[in-house]
Amino acid sequence: MKRNSSGRKIPIHALSSLLLLFVSHVQSFAQSPLQLWIQHYHQTTFADRWDVTADYGYRWMPESSSQHIGRIDFGHHFGDNFRVSTGIAHLGSYESYKIRSSEIRPFQSISTESSLGNLILSHRIRIEERIYHYQDDGENANADLFEVRARYSLGTSFSLFRWSENASLDLGVSDEVFFNVVSAEEGQFFDQNRFFLTPTVVCNDQLSVAFAWCNQLSPGPKNLSSEYLFWLQIKSKIDL
Repeated sequence: MKRNSSGRKIPIHALSSLLLLFVSHVQSFAQSPLQLWIQHYHQTTFADRWDVTADYGYRWMPESSSQHIGRIDFGHHFGDNFRVSTGIAHLGSYESYKIRSSEIRPFQSISTESSLGNLILSHRIRIEERIYHYQDDGENANADLFEVRARYSLGTSFSLFRWSENASLDLGVSDEVFFNVVSAEEGQFFDQNRFFLTPTVVCNDQLSVAFAWCNQLSPGPKNLSSEYLFWLQIKSKIDL
């Protein structure tokens, strides 16, 4: 969806509230595990409203852990604001550079976008069928597990500065919650929650670079575990 460059400006008190929200996390951020993620997304759009999106990323986590993810997604647009898609992902988890587990993840998604002046509001629902194979020496060694997870994302974005019709500095604010519909661990319905603040440099219609900050909550041994991550996202697009 293209932004309306003549839309209303975002009030200064809204930006102040976002800044206060960010500052309120600084103290806990210093005491929490830090993850670094980098990911490239590419979308090819066809004239008949079909598109293909592919991405690949790598994640560095505390205590010598890491993870890679590759994904491909086939989608169809109904109108300008409604998209239905299906795809598959592959993930590998490592500890001390040794493979711990692998995952095959088919998924189905529905997403919508709407605009109000300079503001874009987005929703996405995704269902994932997760097939794990563990290769470590723990209690799940050589085990195959199956889970179904539901995800709901709500986000908004707007332009902070615009230096040409197709180039701008944007800010995104979003939250995504994950629920286990079918879980290998009995009684674990809540899986995680991710809250994002995402400044994005939009270079043109084909390229943007985002620097996302995220607070991730997940179940711990007794209480919720809080982690922070920085996520570099490079997004490219081609229209055929």
